[in-house]
Amino acid sequence: MAIRGGQNGSALFINSKTTSKLLGDDNFLALEEQVTVIPRFTSDDPVETIKGEFGPFRAHSVVRVPLWAALAMDKQNKCTIEMPLWMQEEEMKRLRDAEKQSNVLEKVHDHYIEIALALLSQSKTSDAGKREKARIRYLLREIVELRRNKIVEAMKTEIEAHQEALNVTGMSAAERTCFRTRSLYIVDHFVSLLAGKKVAHLEGDPESADTMQEEDSLRADSGHS
Repeated sequence: MAIRGGQNGSALFINSKTTSKLLGDDNFLALEEQVTVIPRFTSDDPVETIKGEFGPFRAHSVVRVPLWAALAMDKQNKCTIEMPLWMQEEEMKRLRDAEKQSNVLEKVHDHYIEIALALLSQSKTSDAGKREKARIRYLLREIVELRRNKIVEAMKTEIEAHQEALNVTGMSAAERTCFRTRSLYIVDHFVSLLAGKKVAHLEGDPESADTMQEEDSLRADSGHS
């Protein structure tokens, strides 16, 4: 892991990957998720692709394929992509209301952000009309913002409480990535400060030694409480 200077002060690299690269990895995995399509063609034999064979297909008969294959077929007007059940407008409203009423993150598809953005921005022939897509897009934005605020507050609370582990329960893949690349810098900063105190202690700094003894005492007290 490394810190590099940039326009925003610093950019965090984890295993040589930037936040953008890590999010790209999440998107790659999301493209492998299965979605339902209604083909507009019939093929007696399976269709061969670099990822393997899919089909055979029957016109107007639903079939499950990876998202990347659905988008490729959609681009050629060879299918209609069905919105997943969790992307239906009423389900999105239910999730939004649940996020508003709860202090914890609601259960979502692990790649809900990537899949929703792909279907809303790249699909030309989904079963949702333009107006419905616009409403779904607005609901998605509300949900993402509600969840983002919860994650930020959880980070503040857990870091202020000096917890050694931060809870990521309920976060989606993209949310975990953003959380990870923004929280590790803070954690590493505290580790560096602690390492500095240990070095000073080894070099005979009496003030640092007193501080470390006080911290050890607090840790012991908290362990018995």
